Amino acid sequence: MLEKNQAQELIKIFEKACDGMDEKGYKDYKFVGMEWDDETDVWEVTFYTEYGNDELVVVRVAPVKNGYRLAGRVYKD
Repeated sequence: MLEKNQAQELIKIFEKACDGMDEKGYKDYKFVGMEWDDETDVWEVTFYTEYGNDELVVVRVAPVKNGYRLAGRVYKD
């Protein structure tokens, strides 16, 4: 979770999530939103895409000591 004075961290989280989308070969996608998951301590960044079978792709980004790491993907209908 972030404090209100840590807005620059949202950019880092978003960029890491975009890296995850690119690595998996998604060609065109749009940012929908992001939220913190208290149960798993990860950021869930949601993208919309018409590429593939799933329209909503959620990339999970976890905080680590020196930044952020990809923590998986989930799909929503």
